[in-house]
Amino acid sequence: MRCPQLPKEVVFREDVDNSVIIYKIMPGRAFRIRTKTKTEAEGIIKLLATLKKEQATIEMLSKVSGLDRTFVQKLCRELYKKILGATKVIYADSTIDQKPKLPDLELSVPLFLELIITYRCNLRCRHCLVGDLRYSEDADMPLELVRKIASEVRKYSIFEVVLTGGEPTIRKDFFTILEWLSDSGAFIAVTTHGLTLSRRKIERMRDYNIFKYVVSLEGATSETHDFIRGNGTFDAVIRTIERIRNYTESIIELNVTCGKHNIGEIEDIVNLAYRIGAQIVNFSRLRPWGWGASLRPYLLDSSEISFLNRKIKELREKYKDIYIGGDMPIMVERQAFVCDAMFAFTIQPNGNVLPCTTFEQLPTAEVILGNANNQDIAGIWNSEKARAMRRRIQHHSDVYHTCISAGCPIHSVCAKTYCLAEWFISTRTLSSDLSKCATYRT
Repeated sequence: MRCPQLPKEVVFREDVDNSVIIYKIMPGRAFRIRTKTKTEAEGIIKLLATLKKEQATIEMLSKVSGLDRTFVQKLCRELYKKILGATKVIYADSTIDQKPKLPDLELSVPLFLELIITYRCNLRCRHCLVGDLRYSEDADMPLELVRKIASEVRKYSIFEVVLTGGEPTIRKDFFTILEWLSDSGAFIAVTTHGLTLSRRKIERMRDYNIFKYVVSLEGATSETHDFIRGNGTFDAVIRTIERIRNYTESIIELNVTCGKHNIGEIEDIVNLAYRIGAQIVNFSRLRPWGWGASLRPYLLDSSEISFLNRKIKELREKYKDIYIGGDMPIMVERQAFVCDAMFAFTIQPNGNVLPCTTFEQLPTAEVILGNANNQDIAGIWNSEKARAMRRRIQHHSDVYHTCISAGCPIHSVCAKTYCLAEWFISTRTLSSDLSKCATYRT
């Protein structure tokens, strides 16, 4: 039996309790192999490293890893079935229809980080969540902090870094940041509005470890998109997406913010994505935060959110070659939903560490987990405050069934039922006390 070579987007590291974490960058899924001893874990790491380098026989793998040949053969088959076929998170001793137990989710350090390297932007999008933060004194993450984070990414084998903003590509030292993070070994995702990426810049960015561009698109027509982002931006972003497709091998993900202005274009947007070569389309609802507060008349009501989620399920069947992400995670109803904040955190330009970007709308001392300027990433991750936050996040989705039992008319479309950050922003408390919810009280 010969084993195929592991693709570059599959990475791994030794983790807590003599386990090995294997991470598939696309579609961002991970699972854990539990071992009895540290020696066995190290053997699996050697085996995986061999699979990354060459087409190896079972005998060679067994020799390199020091493991029994039969065990190696069985492990290889299981690994390839799980790694190369994984379309969801696989947890030890858990299935997709079960809510994983918290110990199964504990990691020594995050799987990925989201770095807000600037709040500045050269557009004035009407729904911008950052809003006036672009004018703050600490709008840019200091370069020395980026260097420190990059060194810790390497030290702890953090698999992925997402660069976001603001518009991260407008920094004059953007390529220095890309170089440091690429040298750390991490895969890099860049979020962008797309208007600063010339062909020359995109071709230069190929020299770095960018596996994905996350591009904002607000509609299927210039009228709809430009209503949010400004005149001429639709044509410009379509040209950028075509350049990314033509001059890189990176994944293209489109982020769409849904409101009354574009709810009628959902299928048209997916069709456009298919035609211009995007592999992922994610829909999220418009929020009345930041500058988005001025767009309250365009917020979706419960019936429109229901329509959006039904439409997304329908389009997933129709467009098999594109991953379509929905506003309401499909696993919420099964109580198998696990928030990304269980595996990552967000670092603001001033170094403050938050469980996720959504908490940025209300970054009180209660939700700031530490500061990366003077604290180590692993130290913050393993602090009691961060562990307590992850416990709250994991158990918060229990609220969903409580809302069903209470007969809440909007439980199936309410983000507060599964997202602790949405709950916190709405109720100003981390306690999952339904008496704090205005809808529940009525």
